[in-house]
Amino acid sequence: MSERVIVTGQAALVARMRRIRNGLPDAIFGIDVEQLLLKRVLHRFEQSVAPDGSQWPALKETTIRRKKWLGARRPDKALERTERLVRSIRVISGGTRGLLAASTGIGFRIGVSDPDAAAYGRLHQYGIGEHLPARPFIGISSGDVAAVHAFAKRRLQRLVG
Repeated sequence: MSERVIVTGQAALVARMRRIRNGLPDAIFGIDVEQLLLKRVLHRFEQSVAPDGSQWPALKETTIRRKKWLGARRPDKALERTERLVRSIRVISGGTRGLLAASTGIGFRIGVSDPDAAAYGRLHQYGIGEHLPARPFIGISSGDVAAVHAFAKRRLQRLVG
């Protein structure tokens, strides 16, 4: 587990997570890892950052004015007019039909649990050409893989130490 592997792309990151998971006993994983990854996704959402580390495109002035008029708490913050989307980001196990979710590669997904919010979220996750730029918020990053690796290493050291 001490080898250093650089991976890019969602499929490669998920494969790396699976390799970490498959190489460790079940006692290492559980709700702690789920919460770790969920916190990381929510933190990126709050920072308006995609899983790959890129900053989301800024909102247009017309959008900010419209959100102010609609009473948004933070009109300059993308994807947060009603906060329904961010409140529905959860750990998801089982089926994801109609939802927006990304596999973690370790037995659960992180995604949007509310189908209506998921429909809205998909528009922003992938964008609609020039009309609506993509603002990806669901996904696993290389930093997430490193965080799980470090967590698992600490947990294993505590178990055997």
